[in-house]
Amino acid sequence: MRVTPMRLAIAAFASVAVISGCAGQSKQEKTAQQGQSAIAAPAQQAYHNDAEQYTLTYPTSWNTRVQPQDTNVWQGKALLDAENVVVFSYLEIDNGNQSKPLLALATYDKATYDRLMSEVGTEMPSGQVVATRDNKVLVVYQNANNPYDPASFQGQQYARRQVGLNTLKSGLQW
Repeated sequence: MRVTPMRLAIAAFASVAVISGCAGQSKQEKTAQQGQSAIAAPAQQAYHNDAEQYTLTYPTSWNTRVQPQDTNVWQGKALLDAENVVVFSYLEIDNGNQSKPLLALATYDKATYDRLMSEVGTEMPSGQVVATRDNKVLVVYQNANNPYDPASFQGQQYARRQVGLNTLKSGLQW
């Protein structure tokens, strides 16, 4: 078979087309792989408190179903002596995103907190100090009771989002 300029041009064009197709396919595969890894490993959410300068990295069980709210009320009682209070609430699934409180983080001046703890008959909810910084303490108040029927779907979802003290401490930076 005789090599003509026309056959040479066709062969060159076909080679370029094949190489371009392979390069494009590999680029598409790379893009697809990057997309899959982005889906498989989402960034962990965190709450940053600007006023007190602490960050709480959410436990993985919280995903997108927990929402923070600045308030001074915990379980119907005002934490009036606290300098800053944030309540983290579970958002119900398939029920209009109603919320139920999981825990609260409250910041106190250390002397004020010590005074409150020593007062007899104080109606302050029981909490645990999870961090200290300078003359301040960060106290966690946890809802020990599941507000739902534990066997129900919402009860199981709520229970999955309750965290232990060590898990909470490990997610705090202050």
